[in-house]
Amino acid sequence: MQFAIDNELQSHLEAVCIDILGTADVLEGGHDIKTKKPGDVLIQADIVCDQKYKEAADKLGVHYHSEETRGDFSVCENDEVLILADPIDGSSEFGRYGPRRTPIVTSALALRGTEVIGAVTGDLWNQTVYGLDADGLYVFAKEAGKQNRRYIRLGEERKKAKLKDVCVAAYTPNKWLMDLIYPGLYEGAERVCTNAGIAYALCVVEMKVSHAICASIETKPVDLFEHIGAIMASRAGAHVSRLDGSEFLSDPRHLQTSITATSKQLADDVWAHVQEQYQRAGMPHDVLADTPEAKPFQKS
Repeated sequence: MQFAIDNELQSHLEAVCIDILGTADVLEGGHDIKTKKPGDVLIQADIVCDQKYKEAADKLGVHYHSEETRGDFSVCENDEVLILADPIDGSSEFGRYGPRRTPIVTSALALRGTEVIGAVTGDLWNQTVYGLDADGLYVFAKEAGKQNRRYIRLGEERKKAKLKDVCVAAYTPNKWLMDLIYPGLYEGAERVCTNAGIAYALCVVEMKVSHAICASIETKPVDLFEHIGAIMASRAGAHVSRLDGSEFLSDPRHLQTSITATSKQLADDVWAHVQEQYQRAGMPHDVLADTPEAKPFQKS
């Protein structure tokens, strides 16, 4: 991945992100849920926040793509600017468990061709903003303002984490898939699974939880906007690759899996275990959970 942060565009993304953090009170007080598809939900805030990013893209005169508003990826071939967004990540878990039980984040990524020129993630419950500049990954509290930002960098001791110390956060859209992949992985560590993968990719470097989370996995190929946290974490020194160990691409034309870890060794260790589980079931790791190809592997 290549980075060349455009400070003006980054400021625009931050402004939208901060605006969206203001919707946390609305979410906490109640929510209007609609079904997108079985097992998935759409909160009214998804639509509202999507429109905020779309308006910013229109104002800047750049292209836009999100989970709600599909765009044209051919612009990448012409090195035109494209903003990708996941307006509200964590809708489904929020719909199941309610406020403050699982992460809710808003994220956007700006590309010129396939070069990363800006990225933000806002944590709605903690009211914090993560962003990128020429010096790396930074975070600041909305109330304190950007002038109080601090940089996040992985220390050497964190890079030496062992698999036995790891708690894995993963996108596991079906319980049967979670049960297939994770037996024996944790060795007593607390298990964390959520569909807000963006938040947990950042937890790899931020550690804003009571236990260590050192690896975050997307277990099925998804759109690039689902990997914004992984891309941002890489700027703090995290190792990011596809789940099979191949190079991760900042290219929206490819659906990809991803693994984010504090070191390549840790990523390899986690992947070796996950691959063993897939092989035991005879299932390719890139089979989509809700397709006919996956049915033979589901336990009744």
